[in-house]
Amino acid sequence: MEDVNDQEEYGVKRAFFVPNDVFNPENAPTTGLEYLRKVMFETAKCPATVVADVDPSWKKVSSKVEASVERRVPDRFLPTERFEAEVIANFSRLRLEVSQCRSSKTKMESDIPVPQQHYEWADLCYGNEFALKHYDQNIRPNNETTEKKAVMKPYLSFVLKMSQADIEKLLELHKEWLEPPGSFTLAIGQWLFSLMALIEKPLTAEFVSVLRDICRVCQRERSILGSVEDKNLMALNVLITIVIRYFDQVDLAI
Repeated sequence: MEDVNDQEEYGVKRAFFVPNDVFNPENAPTTGLEYLRKVMFETAKCPATVVADVDPSWKKVSSKVEASVERRVPDRFLPTERFEAEVIANFSRLRLEVSQCRSSKTKMESDIPVPQQHYEWADLCYGNEFALKHYDQNIRPNNETTEKKAVMKPYLSFVLKMSQADIEKLLELHKEWLEPPGSFTLAIGQWLFSLMALIEKPLTAEFVSVLRDICRVCQRERSILGSVEDKNLMALNVLITIVIRYFDQVDLAI
């Protein structure tokens, strides 16, 4: 057996000196020094490199994960650095103004109650026709009619009433509403922009998740635009820029 007092023991530099007394690895350690010797002895028996024995039958099961790949869009559809800088500057200024309104003693109040049901949110934001398109007519509240009525725009007097839980919930609903390709509209962009302006930092894991999902949806919507003249391009680039640059999800940048 090699001298256990060598400065380098089994390829590992000794951290401190261990006396070289008589040592029998078969006996249970009764002192701290004997325990250290036992550990050193067991370590010496471990190979420097370990290769796992893989059951060949596992190879029959595919473990491939399909990645969601964003279709590359031409550079002319992407925002410039100047555009991104202006978006972040304006968005930061808006959030400061919103914060001041929140802390103001003379808060603006809206008489419209914050919805609780998915159908009610869809009806409030985009109208009855939109709500019926996404939800079964049978789940409509008893006092709800099918008559057309004016949709609610994201006015500050209303959105300031929303809690962070309400904001997260409505963002999640927008993610669902945007699932079919080509679903994005300027009205949806207005609501998403307003909701993002109300999100408090630091972000919770739930907000990070839904913001990333919405960013990917916006990138998908941008990738199917046919022209740089499309009215939705600027709105999509604004939302994408906010998530990536303001909310620091830079790995989503193309």
